[in-house]
Amino acid sequence: MRHKGMQPILTKNRLGFSLKGLIILLLVLLPNLLFYAFAINGTAGTGEAFNNKVEMISYIERVSQVLLMLVLIFRVNKSSPSLQSRYVFGMAVFLLLYYALWIRYFAGGMDYTLISGTFFVFMGMSIFPAVYFALAEKWLGDHLGVGIAITFGVFHTLNTYLNFAA
Repeated sequence: MRHKGMQPILTKNRLGFSLKGLIILLLVLLPNLLFYAFAINGTAGTGEAFNNKVEMISYIERVSQVLLMLVLIFRVNKSSPSLQSRYVFGMAVFLLLYYALWIRYFAGGMDYTLISGTFFVFMGMSIFPAVYFALAEKWLGDHLGVGIAITFGVFHTLNTYLNFAA
C-alpha cells in the first residue's frame, strides 16, 4: 500500500530534454575532449595506452556509460531540484577533485605517465566522475539514473583497475 502523495520511482521523471543533465555531462567531458584534442606526449591515443584485458567488463562499462548519458540528457524531473543541496556540494567536491587531476596532467606538459603512473591518480580519474554522476542523478531525483550511474562507476573503476594496475 502506497502512502498518500508518494509517487512510484519511474513516474517522477518524464522524457524530454534536460539542460541541467547536459551541463552535468559536459562538465565531466570537457577535460576529456581537451585530452583527445591535445594529447601529444606519452602513449595517449595509442594501443599501448589502453589494452583492454576483460572485454565483458568493458562492454558493460560502455553500455552503462551510454545509458547514463541518455538518462542525464533525456529524462527530466517533474520538480526543480534546489542548487542549495548537499548533493550539489558533493558534486562540486568530486568535480573539483577530478579537475585537479586533469590540471596536473595539462600543467605537467601532458605527459601521459602523470595519469597512468600513479595508482591514486588513475583510480581517481575513474572514481571521481562516477561519484559525481551518482550524486548528480540523486540531485535530479532520478533513481533509475542513480542505479545506472552506480553500475557505470563500478565497471568503469574495475576496468580502469584491471587495465592500469594489473
